[in-house]
Amino acid sequence: MITIRAEVGRTLKTALEMKGLDDLIRHLAEEIRSRMVQSTPIDTKRARQSWGEVRREGGLSHSGGTDAGPVARQSIGFSFGNTAPYSHILDKGSTPGKKPWPSVGPKTTMKDGRIFSSQAPAGIYRTAEIEKFVKAALPGLFAKYLGK
Repeated sequence: MITIRAEVGRTLKTALEMKGLDDLIRHLAEEIRSRMVQSTPIDTKRARQSWGEVRREGGLSHSGGTDAGPVARQSIGFSFGNTAPYSHILDKGSTPGKKPWPSVGPKTTMKDGRIFSSQAPAGIYRTAEIEKFVKAALPGLFAKYLGK
């Protein structure tokens, strides 16, 4: 399950226009999901088709605080995941000597002591280059959704 969430102190709520922040996080979640889907290996197509839709989560939560009371935070987030029972193997790889890929075969490759699908030789997340994408996309998304 991938969750993308922002927590904003109550006093910042109006200053940041929660609607803009909500749109920014939704856009980011949808782009990340799209990259993950495209990086998912295709054999039977089951894993690629098992990515769920981006779902909204969030609401008012409480964290921290002082003797005067808890600090209220508005939590905005979106999540999605893959329901294929072997999706974690496609992302994290297989341990040599264990199922599903005990050894490297015609559709697999070895990297960092683990066996991965040749179509996602570093796992789904790393093959999709999510961290690189987020670092590149955030400035434009901030300007688009939270700019003045």
